Amino acid sequence: MIKRVFMDKVRSDGYNTIIICALSSIAFFYYSYYLGLFGLFLTAFCIWFFRDPDRVIPDQSEIVLSPADGIVVDIEEEVESPDFPDKKWTRIGVFLRLSDVHVNRFPIGGEIMDMKYEKGKFGFAWGKKTHMKNERLAIFIKGFIDCIVVQIAGFIARRIVIDVTEHDEAKIGQTYGMIKFGSRMDTYFPSNMIVHVKKRQTVVAGETIIASKNELK
Repeated sequence: MIKRVFMDKVRSDGYNTIIICALSSIAFFYYSYYLGLFGLFLTAFCIWFFRDPDRVIPDQSEIVLSPADGIVVDIEEEVESPDFPDKKWTRIGVFLRLSDVHVNRFPIGGEIMDMKYEKGKFGFAWGKKTHMKNERLAIFIKGFIDCIVVQIAGFIARRIVIDVTEHDEAKIGQTYGMIKFGSRMDTYFPSNMIVHVKKRQTVVAGETIIASKNELK
């Protein structure tokens, strides 16, 4: 039971970090009681940070879900994607605070048609034009609409983790990766979609509907 709960609630990408912190805390106790306590604190923090809670996917069709927990920092219409610049989109940017779950989820269902990685800078994730300058990985999904979801590294976040490849099936609300220790995510969708969020609003990955093709019931 303990193993099952641990496996269900902590993302596997964090296992190495958690084990290193746990072993380090044991070594720290050899030198100092307070260092050992600090090591235990880091271990507990990593377990908490890599948590992967279950989410209830809305039972509605033709919707776009938030791909990340966080706060909406950008809503722009009629913009180009720096990774797929052949058309105009609506872009919603979500900043992941340190306290947020950092596991990323697909905003729609469909087929992964293309993936593009850009080795950019590591500017602050809430800064202007971060979505164009920072290191990022963009996924183009073809479902009931064309949709782009982008993992963007930040000042502290230095590693983008991905579990899928081109032509894999994307299921709406399915986890597919994370950005370790801070970041932001952008979602691009057609400009004729109805937007359901506002700037500064807190959103939940896999549960908050950020846009829809029709009015929600």
